[in-house]
Amino acid sequence: KLNLVDLAGSERLKSTGVTGQRLEETKNINSSLSAFGKVILALTTQGRKHVPYRDSQLTQLLQDSLGGNCKTTLITTITPAPSSYSESVNTLNFANRAKKVKNYAMVNQDMSDQALLSKYENEIKKLQRALQEQQDAKGGHLVDRSELEKVESKWAEVFREKEAVMGELERREQEVEQYASEKKSLEERIADLEGKLVVGGTSAEEQSRAEDTEEFQDAVRRKEQE
Repeated sequence: KLNLVDLAGSERLKSTGVTGQRLEETKNINSSLSAFGKVILALTTQGRKHVPYRDSQLTQLLQDSLGGNCKTTLITTITPAPSSYSESVNTLNFANRAKKVKNYAMVNQDMSDQALLSKYENEIKKLQRALQEQQDAKGGHLVDRSELEKVESKWAEVFREKEAVMGELERREQEVEQYASEKKSLEERIADLEGKLVVGGTSAEEQSRAEDTEEFQDAVRRKEQE
């Protein structure tokens, strides 16, 4: 995208003597330029992280042009009139600070699959050439053989420790499964025994049903009258 911005100069209200709507416009201009200057100051101050882009619409619109992904050209103009000496000095100081802002512009590309494939192939070839150059410089070996053997020995030791830990974990899992199976078997056995519990030769459930019959109730009343 292309941004073309014509910035009005900062004016002192006392020297201009404007009133009414022109006065309000001058205030808005000075406010925007003040926010613009704060952004420039923040961008050129080392160690400062926050940049107040949102302080005005002007700095929001120019965010990409100020420290963003754009190439920026700033042209400042001054007047040789002695009456505007102070404004001219301020303008030159502002331009000097703005020169220190660094943009890192990069081309935005929407690459197709074929273009990406070609790019990756070139990178692979570049890495292969660099690898071959290192091998040639070290007599065909990227690292010393003794160092390689140490690494391989350490890797074998780590692999054995891993196998031992995995074996122990598998054994613990089997024990947990066996415990769960035994627990389930015992619970089923207890439930079966409770179901077969007898009271006077009759199961508890059958005894309960028998006590609810009329004949049983009559026998109980006769026994109480005796």
